[in-house]
Amino acid sequence: MVRTRCDQRACTSAQINTEQSYLFNVSFEYEKELISFDENGDPPGRYDIMNFQRLTNGSFDYVQVGGWNNHTLTLNEKIMQFGPNGRTVKSVCSEDCPMGKYKV
Repeated sequence: MVRTRCDQRACTSAQINTEQSYLFNVSFEYEKELISFDENGDPPGRYDIMNFQRLTNGSFDYVQVGGWNNHTLTLNEKIMQFGPNGRTVKSVCSEDCPMGKYKV
């Protein structure tokens, strides 16, 4: 491993770029999972996919039905609940405006 040291007050931009390039190219295994970073230094996205469901006691809550991890989607469709009569529920942030209209 290459080591560089900045003086006690500040690093030059060349030193920062060198350090940054080493950090951005790091990958390692942690708890049997490969951890890596993209060109911006960000790890891959990881998300839980939740489904709002009626529980057996009649209450409602979010239930994890899948996930997105390191560019891989997993879904457990057997535990997913859909709308009335099994119809898919429409999910949008907001409806599109009719032609010639806009939201304020």
